[in-house]
Order: sequence, then structure tokens, then C-alpha cells
Amino acid sequence: PEEGDEDLEAVGPPSEGRLAPQSLPCARWDLGYEDPPQEGREEGPRLRLRQQIADSGLGQLVSDTRFMSEAALKRFLLSLVAAAEGCAAPPEDPEEDGPAAFALSCGEQVAAAVQRLLGQGSGRTDGPVSAASACWLEMLLVDVALRNRDRFQAVWALLRSHYLATLQSPSAKLSYCTERRVVGLLKLATRMLSREHLTASILQLLGQLFAPGAGETDEPAGPGLGLTQRGPLRALSNQVSAGMWALLTLNVELLPRLPLELWQTIFGVVAVCGACEEGFAAVKAFEVMAWLLHEPRLLAKVPVFCILAVRPLLANQAAPTSVSQGAVHLLSHLHSRLEVLIKDDEATDREMDEEPEGEQGSGEDGDTPVLWESCWLPILRLLAEGTSDPRPAVRALCVQALLGAVQDRHLAAVPVGVLLDVLGDILGPATQRLAFLARSSQASSEPPPSPREGEDSEGWTAVHSPATPPAPAVATPSEELQQASLCIAALGELLLRFLPRLAPYPSFDKLWLRLLDLLGSLLGSCSNDEAADSEDDELAALARQWLRRLLGALVSGGVIRKREGLALVTRESLLQVRGGPGLAEELMNTF
Repeated sequence: PEEGDEDLEAVGPPSEGRLAPQSLPCARWDLGYEDPPQEGREEGPRLRLRQQIADSGLGQLVSDTRFMSEAALKRFLLSLVAAAEGCAAPPEDPEEDGPAAFALSCGEQVAAAVQRLLGQGSGRTDGPVSAASACWLEMLLVDVALRNRDRFQAVWALLRSHYLATLQSPSAKLSYCTERRVVGLLKLATRMLSREHLTASILQLLGQLFAPGAGETDEPAGPGLGLTQRGPLRALSNQVSAGMWALLTLNVELLPRLPLELWQTIFGVVAVCGACEEGFAAVKAFEVMAWLLHEPRLLAKVPVFCILAVRPLLANQAAPTSVSQGAVHLLSHLHSRLEVLIKDDEATDREMDEEPEGEQGSGEDGDTPVLWESCWLPILRLLAEGTSDPRPAVRALCVQALLGAVQDRHLAAVPVGVLLDVLGDILGPATQRLAFLARSSQASSEPPPSPREGEDSEGWTAVHSPATPPAPAVATPSEELQQASLCIAALGELLLRFLPRLAPYPSFDKLWLRLLDLLGSLLGSCSNDEAADSEDDELAALARQWLRRLLGALVSGGVIRKREGLALVTRESLLQVRGGPGLAEELMNTF
């Protein structure tokens, strides 16, 4: 493109067998055909093609579309759409109400110019055009639409139908023409999204094409939807992710005014890009989410359910590890943004203290638990899911972020019901998974016998090649043991810390029995003779220590004395674990 042109060029021509993922290509239809001037050289094919475009008068007609009537402009666009879609004649406009004869003649004049130009190289003036001509028409269509931005709403219905018919067609195939359509649509969306009367329609079209179903459920669009379902569009996830970056960053003033359903559409498209196997698409999706959460002009404007777009970034094992690690940092940032919930709770408590005794409890105070459950718990659940990630670096970062989130002052401000969910449904299962992983690593930590020099582990002659990829990073048993130990200690400390708040609730019995089952599984069964005679490993010793401390707290706090059923179930459980009969005897003697 010429200097100063705002269009981005592709990296490498499409003839190289790949589509350029590094940019959002949308070249001008009337540029790029010149050959470098050389003395004594005949005109090249590009220069001849440029001359044909100039001789056809199409350039002047495209420029003059700004002065056409709406009827003539629609006729021109209908001709372009019909030629690009391979139709023999332009379809009838359902909204056309008998335009004037002058408008029709202008439209037919333009259509004839297009047909003359397309037929010059092939010797025919009717029938479907070639694939190269269809790509050229797609760029021409975008240029004409943007030259008539003041009347864009009049032609938007036609453009929308064109993109739906071509990109949603079951017969659509991956080609350069398909890429031109996707890139052209994204360019139109970027330039016209700021028109508030078109914002909803444009974003809904993007969601319908690239992430269908994302706005209908609370779950993010995952594999099997949108880009990951349709073969042609799946290969264009790089272009879509780059287009979403341009669309959002160039329309930042509009974003604070978007309703929640349009935010959900945006997150659905970004989530689909983040779940794709293409590394560039995942990286660009992460950049979009990082920009949304850190842009000062969008402070406290991005909905917290943007976690729907962060989840695929964390779970995508085909993406670079740094993308998943960055997703963990985004979750920690979202956690810190919920400081406002703590301040709101403290302000509410002060107002309740200042109210007269007869007026307390008259307000509606049932919204706070809903906010915690809808905003804060999803962050902790996603961090807990990350603790089972097979990549050691991502798993270690998730463990660190999860423990930091449950040990700060947020947990002291949550309602008791949410606190029970955090300990029993989030931190407890994560601790059990990490303990099982640490035990499995310890069992398989013995190194195999080293092979002889010149042979591999199976006795075959080793071939050392510099192109052999390095082995993936594997966590050492000590690292996994440390992570499990930290989670066990955090779970025990939190239960001791909040025992006075948790004990009066009936759901506390379920939480205690689940924790007792977890510690018992680490100690082992007393029915196993080998386990009964063996010494405690590090996890078993830590589990025994915390089991004794927690039982002491339950006895001294009167929880066991007030609940005979809980005491009997606890005793039966202790009798089944190694070393538990002694603890059960002490417990019953105290009871």
C-alpha cells in the first residue's frame, strides 16, 4: 500500500500455501499491481491489469458512489455481491420500492462496468467469476461501503446477508476468498462499531459467525463451537483474534456503554480464539483480555464474568505456557478488583450499627452472598482447576494464586455459606488432587538403570540429533510434595480460624467428614498390615499432626459434645485409619 495507508498488509503472499496470521490484511483493490520500473522492459501483467482497471472507468465510478442516490448505491452493491457470490444476475433488493429511472440507469452503468472489467481477461461477460476476481470484488465491496459511511445503515442489511450467506454456508471452503470476506467484515466492524445504532447488530453478527451459542449460556464457547467447529473459519482464528484486538482498542470510548449481553458476545469470540490450537490466536486473545482488564479508561467497566474468556487461555495446553501463566495473573488481578465487595460489607455493617434497634433488618441484605457466589467463587474454582494442569509451571502458579486468594482478608468477609463452599468444594478437592499427585510422583521417582554408552534406555543405539526437541519440563517430587503440604496446612489453618463461625451451621458436619476422609486417605487404612507397620512419610506425618489439632479444637470448643451423631461417625472413621484407634480412644474418653 501507499505510504500512510491505514490498511495492514499480509506477511507473505497467499500463494505460499498459508494465510498470514501476523496482521489483519485488507489491501486496497486498486493498488499493488505495479511492477518496478525498469528500462527496456515490456509492461508486466500487473501493470496491464492496472491499465485495464483505469480504462474501465471503475475507479471513477467507485469514487462517485458518494454522490449516488441510495437506490443506485444499493444496485451497485447488489451487482458486486452477485458477482462475488458467483450469481449470474444480481438478486432483487427486497426493500427496493421502485427507484427512479435515473438511479436504475446509474446502477446498471456501474454493474456493466464491473462485468466488462471481469470479462476482459477471460473472454466472457457472464457467469461466475474466477476466485481471484471474487477476492478483488470483496475488497472493492468494503471500499465502497466505507466511502459511504454516512449512508452505511442503508446498505448494512445487504452486507450482513452477504456475509451470513457466504461464511455460514455448509459448502464454504478455506480459501483466500474466505479470508478476504472475514478480514473485510472485521474491517467494517472496526470502522463502524462507534455508530451506536449499529453496535448491537455488528457484534451480534460477529458472535453468530465466530462464536454461536456463546450468548445463550453461562459457559464459554469451547471446542465444537464457532471457529473450532467450522473447518474454514477454524484456520482463520489468527485473523479473527487480530481483528478483535483492533476492534476493541480503536473503539475504547464505546465499551463502557455496552450492555452485558454484548460484553458476553465479545467474551465468547475471544474465548473461542483462546481455545484454538493456533499459538498466535491464543496469544492475541490473551493480549485482548489483558488490555481490557488494565486499560485505565475501562477501570471497573469490564464485567467480572470476563472469566469466561480467561478459562480457555488457562486450559489450552496447545498454546505457549506463558499464555496460561498470564491467565493465572489475570485471575489474580480479578481477585484484587473484588476489594469493593469487602468495603461494601464493612459500610453495610456500620450502617446496621447506626440504625435504631427497631429498624435493623428492614433492608434487603440478600444481594451480598449472590455477588460473592457469582463474582468471587468462579475465580477460585478456575484456580483450583489449574492445580491439576499437567504443566508444572502452570500448576505451581495456580497453587500459589489459590492459596494467596483464600488466605487474605477476602475470606474473612464472605458469608458463611460461601465460606463452606470454598473449604469443602474448592480447596478440599484441590488438596486431594495434589496429595495424590505427590504420592504418585514419589512412587515413580526411582530412576531407571542408566543405559550403556552409545545405547538408549531400550538397548537401541542412540542417535544424537541437534534437531531433537527438548523434553517437557517435569516437576520434581519435592516440588509436588511441597505444594500438597502447603494446601493441607492452609486447609487446617482456615478451619481452625473460622471454626466459631462454621460450627453452628448444619453444613459443617459435611465439611468435617470430608476433611476427615481426606486426612484418613493420607494416613492409610489400618487393615493393611504393611501400612500399619510402616513409618509415616511426610504427608502422613503432616496429616496426623493436623488431625490431632483439629480434633482437639472440636473437643475444646464443645462441638463434639453438642453433636453425638457427629462424634460417633468421627469415631468410626478414626477406627479405619492407621493410628486412628488411639485418637478415637482419646476422643471418646474426653466425650
